[in-house]
Amino acid sequence: MMLNAESEIPFLYSAKNVLPARAKLNLSLSILGQRADGYHDLQSVMVTIALADRLHIAMTRSSRSTQCIDVGDDNDTCSCLASAAVSGSDTGTSFDEVTALEWRVGTDLASIPDDQDNIAWKAALAFCCAADIAPASMIFSADIEKNIPEEAGLGGGSTDAAAVLRFLHCAWRQGGADAFGKDPRFFTSTLLEKAACRTGADVPFCLRGGIAFCEGIGERMTPLAMRLPYPVLLAIPPSGIKTGEAYARLRRLRQETQSHHRSHKASDLTREALIKAWQNALNEGDLKAIAPLVHNDFIEVIVYQDPSMIRLFEALQGTGAPLVSLSGSGPVCFALFEEEKDGHAAQYQMQKLFPNVRFMMTRLSPEEDILI
Repeated sequence: MMLNAESEIPFLYSAKNVLPARAKLNLSLSILGQRADGYHDLQSVMVTIALADRLHIAMTRSSRSTQCIDVGDDNDTCSCLASAAVSGSDTGTSFDEVTALEWRVGTDLASIPDDQDNIAWKAALAFCCAADIAPASMIFSADIEKNIPEEAGLGGGSTDAAAVLRFLHCAWRQGGADAFGKDPRFFTSTLLEKAACRTGADVPFCLRGGIAFCEGIGERMTPLAMRLPYPVLLAIPPSGIKTGEAYARLRRLRQETQSHHRSHKASDLTREALIKAWQNALNEGDLKAIAPLVHNDFIEVIVYQDPSMIRLFEALQGTGAPLVSLSGSGPVCFALFEEEKDGHAAQYQMQKLFPNVRFMMTRLSPEEDILI
């Protein structure tokens, strides 16, 4: 459907309050292998934490273009735009169309891109494709206050992208669909999840948050339940690591040893038994019950191949925390405690030992975000 100038519905939608975008921890992470599309199949238990970025977002109709687009399987305009921005490949004129959009993404960190290379921008573009609207027909802006460290394994970019998708989904339901001449019922939760998956591997989990057993590239989720929001001490080394580099290190290690390095006890369980073991452990409300299931394949290449990381990791284990591990592809390590006072005592102790490492206290935040 196409709206002419006389029939256009005035529309402006902005967040009444600042939108939080919570970071995530990987309580476990096993990399099963690389797929043909470059992504990796994994098994992971992810949980959101209270540490969060803050987003100010607004969107409105643009008078530049109201032409809706077909998003079938052909190489149409939307697919080309998504390829240019979401995948980062240059497809000629489509890339130029992406850069010419009346969109703005800003952050308070100079190291984070403020254009089509920002994953929040890519999420908005993926939404347009899923909603079957021309990206040029929308004006979009997002200002991001960054609290989650970059290249840390905490999902800082993915959770910002997920917050954008939640916002646009809400806007769509609150009048946006009518403004673009669409039936709001057309945009289903399945389309939203596909947009999240198209944006990035961790975005589907961050879209809803909570705690879940994740498979595939992270898009297949089995919700779990956690009784207590345990205190968490994060240890943030001064230098981050790009996800691609971490995976390259893991591939080299596996090629050298011809092993998948899944030697932890849980690796021998079937998928169904592993999910049941996790839920049973979580039901006990005791970190010591969870600890045997905790594992991260990247510890071998991010921690044990770096003397400074070994010292940091072993010092965290020496604090008496029932559970210490690495999140995502690192380099952030974390320690879970039963009591917040124990976490603060460990933070004080660790900061004296490692003055160049940033330590932050937060907590698990296992409640899901509500999608209307």
